[in-house]
Amino acid sequence: MKDSVSIAFFLRGTRLNVKGESPVYVRVSINGQRVNSSTGIFVDPAKWVPGRAAVKGNSEYARTINTSLDNMRTAILKFINALEANGSPVTISAISEYFNPKISNHRTLLETFDYHNNKIKGLIGKEYSKATYNKFVYCRNKTAEFIQHEYGKKDMALADLNHAFVTNLDYFLRTVHNIGNNTTVKYMQSLHKIIRLAIQNEWLQRDPFVNFKVSLKETSRTYLTETELSLLQTKIIDIPRLAQIRDVFLFSCYTGLAYIDILKLTPSDITIGIDGEKWIITHRTKTETRSPIPLLPQALEIIEKYKTDLTLIARNKLLPVITNQKTNAFLKEIAIICGITKNLTFHMARHTFATTVTLTNGVPIETVSKMMGHTTIKTTQIYSKVVDSKISHDMKQLKSLLAEKAPLTVLRRSGT
Repeated sequence: MKDSVSIAFFLRGTRLNVKGESPVYVRVSINGQRVNSSTGIFVDPAKWVPGRAAVKGNSEYARTINTSLDNMRTAILKFINALEANGSPVTISAISEYFNPKISNHRTLLETFDYHNNKIKGLIGKEYSKATYNKFVYCRNKTAEFIQHEYGKKDMALADLNHAFVTNLDYFLRTVHNIGNNTTVKYMQSLHKIIRLAIQNEWLQRDPFVNFKVSLKETSRTYLTETELSLLQTKIIDIPRLAQIRDVFLFSCYTGLAYIDILKLTPSDITIGIDGEKWIITHRTKTETRSPIPLLPQALEIIEKYKTDLTLIARNKLLPVITNQKTNAFLKEIAIICGITKNLTFHMARHTFATTVTLTNGVPIETVSKMMGHTTIKTTQIYSKVVDSKISHDMKQLKSLLAEKAPLTVLRRSGT
């Protein structure tokens, strides 16, 4: 199919020079994509005719400017014709290089990803976590898959990226991969960081994310109620592999530590806190934030149970943690044994710590946020919104307090 090409000249009225003249820009549009470039020409806005894209009149000044613009249009068309004659694709990236080869330089999206990811890889353990690096590698791989799926290519020139690329990628993730809204939004945010890097390095002139709007949706956190937690804790489980998984899960319920953070725990992570009691003071793998956690009796009991385990001693590990996949599979068996109907997953333990164990029992949200290693208290507030039992308890306390302060009086209408 013949490429749709148009060339137009326009003024940038907000960029006047000291003489009050506006710069003339040229816009080349190809199949709905476009690139703008300065012509280096300035004109008096009062003498510009937008409909003709030319200076009005027949003065020498007008003829000089208009001839220059005509020559520029002819040169662009010759360049496009040469591309077609050579069998080369007529793309925005090719036009961008024509205008400014130093900026375009054939830089591609996946090359930019690799440039970014290699820098992060070299800073793992210093400024970035391994999880952050893996997140961008995953993002890069999904982008490569989309480019192949949508365009039949192995890579994409930065200059060819546009709004359609962004919206189509968003649609691809939601439909082809059936990825949920919040995961898709976080993925697109990672991609946008790569785009901003390209713009900062002058490899890309225009942000294709302009006018692209998506937002995270508030999600409820599934957790165990006090009754369910008690069922899990008191149930006799005779199968060793399940009993161990139950212990590790309960440890998370009473510390708020995520799976990866428990996996990394060693006996040396237990220290004496400011109160003279045993604490775990660690840094979350996901956010690299400090998590100071005073150990509750339930957590200490589990640690005590495994402190003489020879296998753990040899591996310098605190608890018998297996793979996350097997852990979640075994938790399904444990739920059935305990009569818990919820879809039991390991991360539910962390939610249980935030809700049933701490917030419901009156631990201030600021304290919970610090122990869980949240970077912002807004993350912790998600948990506080779902604890209906705490709302009920707090309001009952308020009713009692108000009743003690002043007896309830019934307001009557005047005259009754």
